[in-house]
Parts: sequence; C-alpha cells; structure tokens
Amino acid sequence: MSPANDMYLHAVGFLAFRWHLKSAVSLLDMNGFRIRGAAKTPTFRPRNIPCTFRASLGCKYFFRNASGLTQHINSMHAVFHEERLDIHGNSEDDSEELNFPGSPGYAPSPSVSPRPAQSSVGGVAQPDPPSHPKRRVEYHQQLNGRPCDRQGNFLQADAAPAPKELHPPDDYSPYNCAADFHLADLLYREVQMSAGHIEKLMQNWASRSASTDPPFVSADHMYDTIDATELGRVPWQSFEVSYDGVIQPGDNTPWKKQSYSVYFRDPREVLHNQLANPDFKSEIDFAPKRVYNANGRREYQDFMSGDWSWRQADKIARDASTHGSTFVPVILGSDKTTVSVATGQNEYYPLYMSNGLVHNNVRRAHRNAVSLIGFLAVPKSEYSNIVLKTDR
Repeated sequence: MSPANDMYLHAVGFLAFRWHLKSAVSLLDMNGFRIRGAAKTPTFRPRNIPCTFRASLGCKYFFRNASGLTQHINSMHAVFHEERLDIHGNSEDDSEELNFPGSPGYAPSPSVSPRPAQSSVGGVAQPDPPSHPKRRVEYHQQLNGRPCDRQGNFLQADAAPAPKELHPPDDYSPYNCAADFHLADLLYREVQMSAGHIEKLMQNWASRSASTDPPFVSADHMYDTIDATELGRVPWQSFEVSYDGVIQPGDNTPWKKQSYSVYFRDPREVLHNQLANPDFKSEIDFAPKRVYNANGRREYQDFMSGDWSWRQADKIARDASTHGSTFVPVILGSDKTTVSVATGQNEYYPLYMSNGLVHNNVRRAHRNAVSLIGFLAVPKSEYSNIVLKTDR
C-alpha cells in the first residue's frame, strides 16, 4: 500500500472516530449525562455600586463592580476643562475670523472678556476656570438666561434661589417602595410590556413558594398606580379625529370611514418639568455657546454649541425685550411602532420631546430628558406598507 493511500485511510479512520465520538456525546447528552462536568448554578450578582455622580448630577445607574463604574464615568460623565467667555451675539452668520490668544492678528475684543473666578453668565454662577485650560467657551451675552422670579422679573446676580419644596427621598407613594416604582417604570416605560404579559408575570411571581404577594395584583392595578403618581405628573388627554370630507359613491377607503384616537400630554407642561429637573443643573446650557479647542478650532458636542442655535439667538435678540431670556429649542422625534400598553394592539406613532439645553450625554442616558408626549394613530390604507425615506 502506498504512503498516500495509508494517509488517506488514516484520515478516513480519524473522521469516522470523530463522528462516532460526537454521536456518543449526543447519546450521553440525551440520556441526561454531562461529559464536561455538572453545570454550576449561576450566582446572582446585584448591581449595588451607585454612580459617584448620583448626588451631584442625579445619575441613577448602579454597577456590579468598580470596572463597570469606571467605564460608565469615562463615557457618560467625561468633563473637559474650559475657559468660559461671554460675547455679544451681533453676527448674522458664523463666518467671522477666530480671535484667540496665539492666532494671527490676535487683539482683545471689547465684546469678549475673560471670565474671572466664580463669575456668571447672566447672574448664573460658574465654576472657577482651571489654570491651564484645554478649551475655551464663548457664550451669547444677550440671550443668556438670567435668573428671574415666577413673574419674569430679573434677580440680582447674588440673589439666592427660591426655596424648593422637596419630597422626602424615601417617599415613593403611591408605590409601596422604591423597588415597586422601578418595576413599574421598567414594565411600562422601558419594556412597554403588554397587559397580558404583565398579568402572567404577576401570576408567576405569586406562584413561587417563598415569594411574597406581587407588587401589583393586575395590569390595571399597575396602570392605576402610575396614574395616581403626583410628582411631576402631566395628565394624558385624548381626542378623536375623522375624515369630514365628501365620500364619493363606491369609495371604500377604510380610513375615510373610521375615527382615530390621539393621546397626548401638554407639551408645555412636560417641558416645564424637564427644565425644572435639578438633576440637570450641571449639564445644561442656558445660552448658545461656541467651544474652541487648544488650537482654536471649533468643537461641536452639545446642541447649543451648534451654529444654528447661535443664529437663532441673534435673530431673537433683535428685539431688546428678549435680552436676558433663554432660547429653548424643542426637539421632537417619532417612529412607527406597535403600541400595546393600555391601548391594545393598535399601531401608533409615539411622539417624543426633548429640549436643546441639556447636554447630549444626558439625553442619551435616558435621564428623563426625553419625554413621551403623544401617540399618533396610524390609519390603514393600501399604501401602509410603503415606507418613504422622508418618514424618518
């Protein structure tokens, strides 16, 4: 027999051996045996390490270990050191030459002044600038968000803010405890679990031998508890819409003969809640800004650092009565989805709203900077399955 044939037979024999071994392993697995040893019961590892920015910024994330906390801080709470400047917003566009120390032809501008330690933008105290700033920030001086009272009267720069009525930190009423509140938030807002699945979850909870009663006896009980929440609550409203034009004989278009419910919350009240949230006090801009790096190049990170917000402030500032106010851009977003929470299996466009003042990391972290303000009904038609690029 030639060496080649001998190698071939060895290869065939090896493959056959592997096939038989694999079959034996499958048979052993089918009969309940484990060749690799018994599987260990996984140990539950609670997330009990809070974010170190929980007290100062209201961050609500918890972590299993210090490594996860470090990665979170580096990605969500990275802060660049900056020198803040106030400048008058008199330009019609953003084509003016950069004027910063070290640039060609630099000359101090009378409308730009370095901010001293613990100075303010419109009376809002700012942190001391570092001795070696890496970035420089200029703020619009005319639309600069000066503090005022409820009637809109401007306050002195050193005036103390009005006392805020605070609820006890452990008061989660109408929920029995913080865990019940977070469970309702998870099921209703984050997962958007259907009523039927909520019922099954509560039944599974109650069926466990060592378990206490479930926090909600039914889906309706959870919905009623959510509706009874008073802190920052903006009630839902609804109205019906229908086609009121002339329907020609033989026209059987479904949406022309049906009425549709639109659910919404007052956008103005929701916006008030967002702006009154103390969690955002250190991550919000009350004036458009221009950020320059150490080389004098513009950097764009937050919404208010863009050219559009500065140009809008210039236009608004033409009216002298607006000076000292805050330009609050409203950001809306929507996408088609199937809503099954409290509305059945109907298709709606959920409408979300945020404000342009909070920093982008706050908006991405889902820290109540994005609020659901409406459900827009989706009429059915013969073109319902056609998706245009302009829909997004």
